[in-house]
Amino acid sequence: MESWNVKEIIAIGLNEEQISGIREFISDKYTIKVYGDDFDIDGIMDRDDVYLFLVNTDKPWTGIIESVKKLKKNFKFQNVPVVGLALKKHIDKMDEQTKLLFEDIILTPCSYEDLLNRIEIWVKTYEIISNRDIKACAFINRSQSGTILNLDALFQLD
Repeated sequence: MESWNVKEIIAIGLNEEQISGIREFISDKYTIKVYGDDFDIDGIMDRDDVYLFLVNTDKPWTGIIESVKKLKKNFKFQNVPVVGLALKKHIDKMDEQTKLLFEDIILTPCSYEDLLNRIEIWVKTYEIISNRDIKACAFINRSQSGTILNLDALFQLD
């Protein structure tokens, strides 16, 4: 019997419009857990299936950036991607150290298609890096014209 794993995305400080748009398109694949500006890492320590953190970066005075730092230092969540959502007009005001806390920063406003594609990319990336059964490898095919690297076989399961 196949075990069913609920993949969770933790949304921190996002507005209602962002949350409802994301839920509309991906609630069949992922569970979205919503936390406000007062997010505290202690409230999620019992969660085992977190695949992505989406964080509103436009309100640094709320302590969200400190929460992201705690996530990055926490052994349980340090490898889970943290993706920031930032207004285009605010990104230039963000210091470089803060930008480095995020695996990606999505500039808003953006289309839901762009946002959902980036969410999917980061969830899939986390699935790959957290899967201990996947080993990096490369297969080389030799032909008359020389050596060809087959990039389709970059990962293989045991």
